Amino acid sequence: METTSKGMIREGKDDKLNYLHYTDPLVEMRHAKYMKTGAEKHGEGNWKKGGYPKYNYLQSLRRHLELLIIELEYGVVLEDIDHACGIRFNIDGYILSEEQEKLEEPTLLEQSDYGEGLDCTNCQNLEHGSIVYTDKKGCCSECGRDRPELIISKDSSS
Repeated sequence: METTSKGMIREGKDDKLNYLHYTDPLVEMRHAKYMKTGAEKHGEGNWKKGGYPKYNYLQSLRRHLELLIIELEYGVVLEDIDHACGIRFNIDGYILSEEQEKLEEPTLLEQSDYGEGLDCTNCQNLEHGSIVYTDKKGCCSECGRDRPELIISKDSSS
């Protein structure tokens, strides 16, 4: 506990996050400009909606990393994009996906409850088996995609 010169009592700051020490305004401004360009194309906050596979973030991150390395090593600009910010965007998206997953309740969808319509939107393959796992460790049994998005349609004949 801390007491100010006028007697106000406050909790100590040792266990609290100090965001001012973990970021820099120059970095944040550059990243905000990058995000503004994306928002003009896709809409404000689009990236926070979720549902983008984590694997896709890794693919994009790797592409930006390779292009940044080419720029640094060879002085050749292959795309007029801020690749450092592209890397950060993909890391942020990956982390947000992980945090959103923690907020979701893990569930098992049994085919007997939903009829024949379990469809992984990645591989577009129907009828994967009697149970499709959608918890954080689950994956599509056909394509192996981590946390496939599922289209669930009740069997209309029952």
